[in-house]
Amino acid sequence: MDNFVVLKDGYSAIQKHLLSGDAAQHGRTKIYLPACRSLEAFYLAEGKSSYDPAINSKFRKNIESQIQCGLRSERNGRLYRRFTFMIDDYYSGRPFQAIYSSGKRYKYKLDEGSELLVEKFKNSLNLSSTIIPCAGTIARSFFYYLDQNGMLDNQEITEETIVGFLQFKSAENKSSMDSVLYFFRKLLLFLSDNSIYTVNPAIAVYKAASSRRKVLPAFKNSEIETLLDIPDRSTPIGKRDYAILLLSSFTGIRAVDIANLTFENIRQKEGIITFIQHKTKRANALPVNGEVLCALYDYIDNARPESSLPYVFLTMVKPYRKLSDISSVRSIFQRNFHASGIEKTAGDGKSFHAFRRTIGKWLLESSADAQMISQVLGQHDRDVLKRYLPLSPDILRECALDFSLIPLETEVY
Repeated sequence: MDNFVVLKDGYSAIQKHLLSGDAAQHGRTKIYLPACRSLEAFYLAEGKSSYDPAINSKFRKNIESQIQCGLRSERNGRLYRRFTFMIDDYYSGRPFQAIYSSGKRYKYKLDEGSELLVEKFKNSLNLSSTIIPCAGTIARSFFYYLDQNGMLDNQEITEETIVGFLQFKSAENKSSMDSVLYFFRKLLLFLSDNSIYTVNPAIAVYKAASSRRKVLPAFKNSEIETLLDIPDRSTPIGKRDYAILLLSSFTGIRAVDIANLTFENIRQKEGIITFIQHKTKRANALPVNGEVLCALYDYIDNARPESSLPYVFLTMVKPYRKLSDISSVRSIFQRNFHASGIEKTAGDGKSFHAFRRTIGKWLLESSADAQMISQVLGQHDRDVLKRYLPLSPDILRECALDFSLIPLETEVY
């Protein structure tokens, strides 16, 4: 565990609570680590050395202002707010809750009967507590749609009603219609089984069209150069950060694999790094140049804390430990990225993972074939080129067909 000063007990209690829950909760144990670090830093900046609910409230307002300014995504902000509510519960002696309200009102107002049906529907579901609210949202939307179109008192839900609702819902859920349909089918089954409406199950077989995938960018060469200039290489932390960033920019290796890198993985004479990928469990070997090796051994020989641990990268504060699988490496990137002044907006894809997109783009532009790109990035997907073609307009332009196969009868211009 990190060397927390203020909130150590609260974070420990939250960890134990999550580990004792279902798989969905178990997966949050590491996700909340950055939130705890950020909240504790906020406490120390406010001159507080013990829990204070007013500081938590102030922190939430600060998070909300960052969301409004585009410095933080709504999803990330929701995670941080939830963590502060759990901290409030712990130090106030209250049990942790499965769901924490954001304090916002429901988007759609329903009559009492429809509200009751929504609650009955949610209680009938044998699903994880974390996704039941999503099902409730779909149910609320459906009853609102029926009310607005004068169909609440109808005895039957027709095909036209279903199509109309899906068209109505697609306007606000363009990229998540698969999830909408999943919960909507459950709602129709609930209404039918409880004889609330007559529903023909055969008419609820619509599938959502594949959503358009957002093309996230790669880093520009100038941005990587700017980022690599940030670590102060005269300090131990700077040497470590520089080695991690340079290795990432040169290989596209995942954050978890950097955290798990051992001395045995570095084969200096051959100029390669070999490792078992955490995500795919497949072996991979990547070439590294002299600059990367020099940065690695500058950190190992002159900055790495004395430790018998086999891992290359360690924390810089006692007790020395390996970096946590994902969050520590990403935190190192975030800290240096923010200091670089590179322009960023919420959801623009300029994250640690952008190193992988950059490597894929570079390989594609250097005329590397799909097999080599797949091997370097440690992917077994034969369609790997599809992910990187949109990042290179010049290469994508070469794939475009002319109109020779579709003769034009009249000219447009």
